[in-house]
Amino acid sequence: MTGMNFSSWKCSWGIRQISGIGLFLEIAEIKHLTPKEMETYQKSLKNNYYVRDIANFARMEGRMEGRMEGRMERDNHLAIRLLKRGTPFEEVIDLTELSREQVLELLNQLPKS
Repeated sequence: MTGMNFSSWKCSWGIRQISGIGLFLEIAEIKHLTPKEMETYQKSLKNNYYVRDIANFARMEGRMEGRMEGRMERDNHLAIRLLKRGTPFEEVIDLTELSREQVLELLNQLPKS
């Protein structure tokens, strides 16, 4: 095994997907790195962590935005149903926790009867 390129061996056999063996091989590889190669390796790890953190944050932010949009849609739908049933304007504001302007806008969108 002397002089074997572990990177090509790992890729061809898909060993990196087996976490224990992949970690062992990665440790074996970095053990023989020169100081400059080690510095490059560590920068690469930091960059990968940074990119992963950005992706995780964006995913979390997207979920939060989706939930907020869903709540707003639900509140608007509820306000419209209440207004159609003749619920007093102030009560609709209180029950839905929408602003006066939001409820007024929904009221203006309803067909006049």
